[in-house]
Amino acid sequence: MSNNNTCDLFADNAVPMKEKEERARVSSPAPLFPKEKERRERAQEKAALKEGPAATVDVDIDAQRFMELFNQIMAKAEIPQISSLRGRRLSALRARCAEYGKLKVVEVLRKAAASSFLNGHGARGWRANIDWLLNADNFVKVMEGNYTDTAQKLKQEERQARAEQARIIEQQIHEELHRRLDEQRQHAVTYEEYQRMKAQGTLKPLNPLNP
Repeated sequence: MSNNNTCDLFADNAVPMKEKEERARVSSPAPLFPKEKERRERAQEKAALKEGPAATVDVDIDAQRFMELFNQIMAKAEIPQISSLRGRRLSALRARCAEYGKLKVVEVLRKAAASSFLNGHGARGWRANIDWLLNADNFVKVMEGNYTDTAQKLKQEERQARAEQARIIEQQIHEELHRRLDEQRQHAVTYEEYQRMKAQGTLKPLNPLNP
């Protein structure tokens, strides 16, 4: 896909207004309860404000085309595909596009799709999603390559090295405890021996200063 085509998937300037309204109506079905719809819209507006000033930047984005692009990139990945792009999610996308450009957003999505860790192949089986990827801090981490398979391999090797070091230390402590127990057994006496030594006066006091 060329760069121009990639940008076209974001822009909505060429889409007729009626088609935009129809897409919005189809992708965002009306809730059963009008009051619930108003409550959700207010909550989304408040959440969008938390994203900061960059979230309010006016960037032309065709939500339907972006969802198609996202789902296409994640088609062979295990990151969940999306069926909705509005509210805080849309605000976050606009913010990332304003900060880094639309092509960089596509690059981050491709890096995420190629990351084994972000696709649930880590120790815990956790998977990233669209909201996690569009988070400002997470977006930068993916963009800088912190979640590439090479970086994750290095982190895994570091964790294994730390685990091996901890195992060695634990083994050394275990051996030292056994050594001390053996010494105590060598100096231990039975009750009969204690009574005999006490009667003979050969029992050494525990504290030489206080016999």
